[in-house]
Amino acid sequence: MAASLGFTTAASLRETLRSAITEEDEGDKSLSPQERTMLLNVLDFGEARVGEVMIPRADIVAIENDKPVSALFKLFTTLGHSRVPVFQGSLDNPIGMVHIKDAMAWALRKPEPAKDGADEPAADGSGFFGADLNTTLADAKLVREVLFVPPSMPALALLAKMKAKQIHLALVVDEFGGTDGLVTFEDLAEEIIGDIADEHDIGNTHTIGAEGEGFIASGRAPIAAVEQVLRLSLTSGVTEEVGTLGGLILAMVGRVPKRGEIISHPSGVTFEILDASPRRLHKVRILSQRALAAPDKPLLLSAPASQPGGNGRSGLNGAQAA
Repeated sequence: MAASLGFTTAASLRETLRSAITEEDEGDKSLSPQERTMLLNVLDFGEARVGEVMIPRADIVAIENDKPVSALFKLFTTLGHSRVPVFQGSLDNPIGMVHIKDAMAWALRKPEPAKDGADEPAADGSGFFGADLNTTLADAKLVREVLFVPPSMPALALLAKMKAKQIHLALVVDEFGGTDGLVTFEDLAEEIIGDIADEHDIGNTHTIGAEGEGFIASGRAPIAAVEQVLRLSLTSGVTEEVGTLGGLILAMVGRVPKRGEIISHPSGVTFEILDASPRRLHKVRILSQRALAAPDKPLLLSAPASQPGGNGRSGLNGAQAA
């Protein structure tokens, strides 16, 4: 194919496609900005490795196999996600995951008929019907299989494997078998189509909260909301169209900053990167002497999520189990 088009290698074909997509022709309106962004994301995704897209170990939220089902439901309520990794002893000994559908089906199952033939709720109110929520995950047999993959595995290969096996959560393990990170099907899809925000993401990924003399913000926080809180214009002079705080920072430095890096904005604002993965900004501290009175509570922003590719890649909430 490459030879028939006059290209000598796959690499040259990839770069030619990239150049053709990025070069804007005022007379050619066949591709929208969103289509261009998605096509570029596809090209980048083809070169990405699992280690670049995974949620780091420090951000994994998991549960131990000997915990009661009641603790599992509390965790699901806190996270707002459908899958939670399960380990035995330590996170370096993962044994699988629990899906909320399995947990609900177990808790809502009908008990053995009572002597009078009626199904009654547990007398002590410990379950939905007759389920004892003090039962451990191991005894309830709720743990499902997960995929175990190395960080060097191509992200595209993992996506294909998840589709084939219908397992949407993978744990990334190092050469010694220790847990390095976690990847979900949603994380991989976001690499191509951009951030996928749902009703549970509003309070987790789009927050700006006061801390001391500054603010702590998610990389996904809409830039318009950040400007509103700071009472500053942050996009003046930025040639690229950005929709999120993470997108603004990436546009400023031309790369994904590392954790601990400090970036100065011309307006006088300082951004300190508190949490970042190789392809995503998770959490940023904002310091500004010009910012006015800070709110007492985190602001739950209802502004729309960023456009696909607006901030590179920003999540499982970047931080949680699926």
